[in-house]
Amino acid sequence: MDSALLGQDPLRFPLPDATERWTARAAWAMATASVLLVLLFAALFGADAAGTPADRLIRAPGAGVIRSLAVTEPLPVFPYHPDPVATGAIVRSDAECSCCGRARGHIYTGPVYAVENLRHRLCPWCIADGSAADRFEAQFTDVVDDVPLDRLIAITQRTPGFSGWQQERWLIHCEDGAAFLGTAGAAELAACPEAWASLRQELASWPASQAEQYLKALTKDGQPTAYLFQCRSCGTHRAYSDAT
Repeated sequence: MDSALLGQDPLRFPLPDATERWTARAAWAMATASVLLVLLFAALFGADAAGTPADRLIRAPGAGVIRSLAVTEPLPVFPYHPDPVATGAIVRSDAECSCCGRARGHIYTGPVYAVENLRHRLCPWCIADGSAADRFEAQFTDVVDDVPLDRLIAITQRTPGFSGWQQERWLIHCEDGAAFLGTAGAAELAACPEAWASLRQELASWPASQAEQYLKALTKDGQPTAYLFQCRSCGTHRAYSDAT
């Protein structure tokens, strides 16, 4: 070592001790981590930060959309179709709605009567608030019995429909639409004597033995199948059936 340096007072050239070196390194590491977190957040959410949580798409740098189901909204309430997820009319999906342009976590799978092909392209919220029906002049089911106009609109334009083997129709009872409970077979209908009676009445023109054989063959997941409803006023069950 240079003799000149050896002659210097060591207090004028203090060397950092271990604690100081650790503190400096820790501060640098924290600062670096903060910058990296900011950059990562911007890469993941920057393009969608202005939207609601349900709208945000998770992205990775240099990659496409990874998922869009990070957050979903509570489903709207449908008085005439109380459990559309159980009936299969609404499913989890990352598809964007053709009405609102948002991917909200669920999509409608049932029939849509409109000029444009909108199957699997509408979200439940745009059905519930009527915006899908208004924008595309769409209906989601058919009603063949007389019912007040406001209820007819609520059933055909504000309620998810259901898929049948033939043309679907919504049953009416007590001058209002009944609640659709789903498809049913002979086993499910055993607890609904009024529904059995309505099905037998539907087959009144058939030979008795043929009608009974048909009713026993009803199945929930195949065909022939029954479509089970319950009156929202008196609670009576009604049903109709079809097959290809």
